[in-house]
Amino acid sequence: MIKAVSRRPRDVFLRVLLTIGLTAPAAALYVGFDGRLEEQRAGAARELLGVQYLRALQPLAAALGQAQSAAVSGDSAATRTAAAALDAAVADATAVDERIGDELGTRARWRDVRTRIAALPDDGEARGVYTAYRDVSELLRALTTRVGDLSGLTNDAETDAYYLHRAVTTDLPDLVLAAGRLSDVAFISTGTATKAADLADLLALHRQVTTVGGQLDDDVQAAAGATPEGLPTTTVHGALEVVRTELGRFLAAADTVIDADVKPAEAAAVAAARGKLGTATAALSVTVFDELGTLLSNRRDSASTGQTFGLIALLVAVALAIVPTVAGVVDYIRRRRARPTFELGASTPAWPDSPAAAERERVGAAQ
Repeated sequence: MIKAVSRRPRDVFLRVLLTIGLTAPAAALYVGFDGRLEEQRAGAARELLGVQYLRALQPLAAALGQAQSAAVSGDSAATRTAAAALDAAVADATAVDERIGDELGTRARWRDVRTRIAALPDDGEARGVYTAYRDVSELLRALTTRVGDLSGLTNDAETDAYYLHRAVTTDLPDLVLAAGRLSDVAFISTGTATKAADLADLLALHRQVTTVGGQLDDDVQAAAGATPEGLPTTTVHGALEVVRTELGRFLAAADTVIDADVKPAEAAAVAAARGKLGTATAALSVTVFDELGTLLSNRRDSASTGQTFGLIALLVAVALAIVPTVAGVVDYIRRRRARPTFELGASTPAWPDSPAAAERERVGAAQ
């Protein structure tokens, strides 16, 4: 009993090979495409963690500056108010660090900063108090820079995000620090002839405020010019305009203390202008953080959407390649099962295309 032989298995095998040849490159392309999108998504997600952390450090830096000025002035009521605000800002920053500090790698640095803040004096000789707060401010400033590095904000390849990051992690913190220090040195210098070292500090701080203010303006404008979505919004530009105005008033007040005899009224005018500038910079920080968060969220969501559509496209391509092959296999099996079995004998013709049929035809012709 011999079953008929068909060439269809070879056709099915070729179809399977063709399917593999079509789907394997598509899968390889998808893996590379998905990997790049995953890098973008993960990078944006990590930078958003940095934005969360920096949002907590900004009011802490402002509270630390106010506590410094209150302690330098020796005003007990102002010192108590500033100390309460500083404690609240420290608590907020601690909560953020406990939530995401391990992931960013900031826990040890934050513990050091928090310990140093807790040890700051509430009163004492003005110059010594100023020095103690200045040193802690430098530590906090270094933590701000470190958060930018660890989160990836510092090395963001997109121009808009890069310049917005510079505005809130470099320009605004430096501007607030320099303005606060200029105001405090002016207060320390009142009532006596200004020391040469203090005068040098006042001149250097005045130049720093002017330079950083210009850099802040340039960075926000650069971010606006590089943002395809039209960011920063008018909210940022409005807040920046307020900072420009208050910065001009602060520098005008500061001009009066760049001499050898700082009068109490002049120092008070600088302190008042510094307070208004601080309010303006805090408002600008909030709006820039909002815009930066929107940019990064859009980037993260776009990458996630791209991953989803990429997977759908791969599945469709695989289905289009596999369905015909599966249909062919199913058809082959169905036909194979339906095919009858023949016994090849003297009275049964062989399959027309078999060697036995040809031999029988030859023998019959010879007879």
